[in-house]
Formats: sequence, structure tokens, C-alpha cells
Amino acid sequence: LLAPFLDRLITDKLDEGFTSSQALRFFEPMCMALTPAELSDPVPPDLGYWEPGKYDRWHGLSGDFVKQWGHCRAPVPSFYTRLLRNIYLSNWGMWCVKAIRHFVRSSYNAIIYSHAVIFTYISAS
Repeated sequence: LLAPFLDRLITDKLDEGFTSSQALRFFEPMCMALTPAELSDPVPPDLGYWEPGKYDRWHGLSGDFVKQWGHCRAPVPSFYTRLLRNIYLSNWGMWCVKAIRHFVRSSYNAIIYSHAVIFTYISAS
């Protein structure tokens, strides 16, 4: 029953995601509408490593519920997003991302430092 809530919290599209106040406004009425039978449903077993992109939170929900809240369903990640996630999850991919971040960070710092030196030199003249 938390599928629409969770999908809006972890969506890749930031403009469609919940802010904290929106999440609270969405969640409170949904909790109040739950019946004792729904609250007594057992929690599914632990899945170990959980990947949001592969786990179907909507599986087993009633058709009426899916119809009512389907607009909140997170879209399937694009091919590009899935590719980048798979690359990053590999050992060499994580190393490449760290190396690229280090290069960009050091290049950015070098540019900032050189601008500061030039500005100081011009100001001193």
C-alpha cells in the first residue's frame, strides 16, 4: 500500500518527486483510510540487497488501488540510466567514476586558483 508514496519519494524525475510537506500531506490521509485488516497484513520477507529499479512495489495490489494511484507510479528507468547504474556497480566502473570526479574536482580547483592569482596580480598592479 506504500507503493505510490515510495515511488514518489525515490523517483529519478526530481520535479515529480515529493517535497517533505507534500509527502506528509499525501501520507496522513492514506494512513487514516487503512482498515484493521490491511494493517494486519504480514510484512514480506527480507529481500537482502534491494534495488529500487528492479523491485515491483505494485505487485499483488488490487486493480482498483492501481487504477486510483497509478499516476504516482515511477516510470521504468531509461536505458541510459540502467546502463550507468550497471557500470557504477562494477568494480572498474566505480574506479572510473572516482577518477573522473577527482580529475574534474582538481581541474575546477586549478581554474579557481589561477583566476585568484590573476585577480590578485591585476589588483596589485
